[in-house]
Amino acid sequence: MSDTTQSKTYNGRPHSILFVNAAGWIIGGVILKIMFMYQPFPGNFGNFDPSYFIPIIFAVLGILNAVRIAYYIFTTEYVVNADTISVKTGFFDRKTDQILPAKVEDISIDQSIFGAWFNYGDVKIIGTGGSFIRFKTASSPKMVKDLILNYSKLASQTR
Repeated sequence: MSDTTQSKTYNGRPHSILFVNAAGWIIGGVILKIMFMYQPFPGNFGNFDPSYFIPIIFAVLGILNAVRIAYYIFTTEYVVNADTISVKTGFFDRKTDQILPAKVEDISIDQSIFGAWFNYGDVKIIGTGGSFIRFKTASSPKMVKDLILNYSKLASQTR
């Protein structure tokens, strides 16, 4: 293995494509508000006007979802180097799952068509004894897989 392969590391986070879900809720709220401006909500509700509250509920759900996604992205870290392959999650309650490169038995990538277009996907690393860790919505999953395979081969050669 060359020196350049030994010095490469991957230190990443989940892909920001996760924010598309939250944006969909917010955009849905805006579209509903525009629709209700031209066509009032059917029915007689007295002083309660659903055409005012329904878009606000959509927007609030979108904002809450965006906050949840931001927390997940900024408190999750994926690390691949010559010593370890690990997933670190949490802020107050920090959890680290790791597999040594020498213990890697298999690596799989789960990627949708959008994942292929926008270069993200899940990378599942299976270790000896059935243990596994998953890089959920990782950026550049093929590069991560290749890097793990290189470190795994290097570790098995040095045993």
